[in-house]
Amino acid sequence: MKETDTIKSLEDQAKNTKYLMDRLNRALYGRTMDETIKILGGNHDGGQDREKDAE
Repeated sequence: MKETDTIKSLEDQAKNTKYLMDRLNRALYGRTMDETIKILGGNHDGGQDREKDAE
């Protein structure tokens, strides 16, 4: 198995894990983690938007 095959396999496993966790969270809480983060106003830039808004 080549390194690129291993990386591809890990990427596929990560996608599958996210899919399964999304299904579990939707069944338990009615929404995925991504949806929860959006609702709570979270962002993926380390909070830089909040710093700009505070100015």
